[in-house]
Amino acid sequence: MERKKRVLVIGAGKRAQGAIIPALLGLSAEYEIVAVYARKKREIRVMGERFTIIDSLEQVDFSSLDLIIAAVTLASVPDVLRKLTKYDVRHIRIMLDTPVVRPRDIFSLRMLKNFRHASVSEDSIVLAPFLEAKRAGEIREMRFIHSGYRYHALAAMKMMTGNNYVKRVINKYANGKIAERHFLFPGGARGVIIEPRDYSIGKLEIAGSAGFFNYEFAGKSMADLKNKSLAKLIADEGLVYSAADGVYDMLAISCSEKLGKFFDFPTRQYSLLLSLIRFIIGHG
Repeated sequence: MERKKRVLVIGAGKRAQGAIIPALLGLSAEYEIVAVYARKKREIRVMGERFTIIDSLEQVDFSSLDLIIAAVTLASVPDVLRKLTKYDVRHIRIMLDTPVVRPRDIFSLRMLKNFRHASVSEDSIVLAPFLEAKRAGEIREMRFIHSGYRYHALAAMKMMTGNNYVKRVINKYANGKIAERHFLFPGGARGVIIEPRDYSIGKLEIAGSAGFFNYEFAGKSMADLKNKSLAKLIADEGLVYSAADGVYDMLAISCSEKLGKFFDFPTRQYSLLLSLIRFIIGHG
């Protein structure tokens, strides 16, 4: 019988307790949480399971680990990576939470090269409604009506259209706040996010070459949808959303929010911004 994959969870906040640990417990036949590390010792209970938080990585047997999932504040990511890379992590896969790091800390992601494999836990790329939307064929238009959140929605639109960057983002304002976010992708596909996000009235409308796809979020458990998506990302190493992709989404959205618009341009393989990010961090 194949042994379970051993997991270290970094962080014990809302994301860890509400999504990551539940997703891992749902995969308990294949994955085992060997420790949860945070700054303060305490006990937490998730889905009836009790976990004692450790505050020292010296208590962890890194040689036996298969996976590390980090869900900490953006400001904490560089310090967490420095602490982890003091150990031999060449055999370990790591997943970071989105939106990965603060822009000023992007160089810290060079430390990800020390791990066997690195990705980000962008569960939007495998969220069931977004995957089902592909039934509409080649996507031409996407409308997130009170159902899209910033970089998560951008990641979903990139997945649905098969693109790794967005050509243009233009925001429309009402009463000093963003009311609509308009996206243009390579190939001509367009997307719009109607603000504010409110899943109780949220809808997804997709138009494609094979017809239309509509989905209503009202009455659906977003926590359940996201936990199932996160479990897919954990269980299937082939479902990769790279650190560069996660940083790209955060920067594109942040730039559009500060300037009201964002533009990117194609290069031989990627785009100007994505190529720059990959160069800075030294990998995808």
